[in-house]
Amino acid sequence: MNNKYVPLVVVGVIALLVGLFAGYYFEKTKLTAMMAQQAQSYQTQLDQAKKASAQSAAMQPAAAASPIAMGANHNVGNYVTAANGMTLYTYAKDTTDKSNCTGACLTKWPPYLVSGSVPSSLPAHLGVFTTVSGSKQYTWNGMPLYFYAGDKKAGDVNGNGILGVWYVAK
Repeated sequence: MNNKYVPLVVVGVIALLVGLFAGYYFEKTKLTAMMAQQAQSYQTQLDQAKKASAQSAAMQPAAAASPIAMGANHNVGNYVTAANGMTLYTYAKDTTDKSNCTGACLTKWPPYLVSGSVPSSLPAHLGVFTTVSGSKQYTWNGMPLYFYAGDKKAGDVNGNGILGVWYVAK
């Protein structure tokens, strides 16, 4: 190749590189702007969805706390507790919706009574009956529920099996 064309070739190569770089830069800038616009659109949609969700939640009635929960113990397995975690028991001498625990029995085995009005919706297996004294007592599968005075903290199951008639509710 003739040396007189070298400067022209160099200038041509530089011009080509500048053109390619300018095209790349223009496309990259355009792509970046497009991505920023799309991100802003998504953020706007997210903000609108959050606002709609908050408005919907504000219109819903507050969910009532369940009067029961579930506990687990390596000796007795899964069992029913009051909402505060205290173990609930059933008495084998009771019948459906009828308590046979009276007098001194109620001192050691306080009934699980409804506080206030009966919840409008109860979890499956949980019910309520009216005792002889007119109180409302919770039941599990129709059997009256009791606490045991010997349980001092949530998770205690000290009343299970007493006299062969008291058992954790399951």
